[in-house]
Amino acid sequence: MGNILGFKYSKKSGKLEYFRYLGIGRYLLLNFLQLFAADGRDGLHTVLIFGTSYGTGNPAYHISTKPTVLLKPEKTMDGGIQDSDFRFTPQMNSQHNYITVLGLPYDKRKIANDEMIAAICNNSGRVPSFLDGIFKKIQEKEKEKG
Repeated sequence: MGNILGFKYSKKSGKLEYFRYLGIGRYLLLNFLQLFAADGRDGLHTVLIFGTSYGTGNPAYHISTKPTVLLKPEKTMDGGIQDSDFRFTPQMNSQHNYITVLGLPYDKRKIANDEMIAAICNNSGRVPSFLDGIFKKIQEKEKEKG
């Protein structure tokens, strides 16, 4: 699923036309419920679990519907996920633009990845880097545990 491309010949106009459709797979997944409506049957129920649902600007990756469910770990789980702290912390490049990686062509994605690494690893003036902040919090939690 994903991209469909090809050529279509029209006898009427005598033209050979190129066509390309992006994000077909995503469209089908979002509309499986209506897939058999013309036959009077229920469609397929789907659950989309995808960590990049907010990758805007690319129809192959973006879902315009906001998530409605958040999966949480069971309370009985030991350590690991239960003790983890998950956050969404957008990073900016040196031009003060938010860095987007998802959906970029390979050459631009490599640049964006390099910008992301620089953004999370490098100190900006007297402000500690993103990673320094994380390491500090880990050390503080370890001290609390004793």
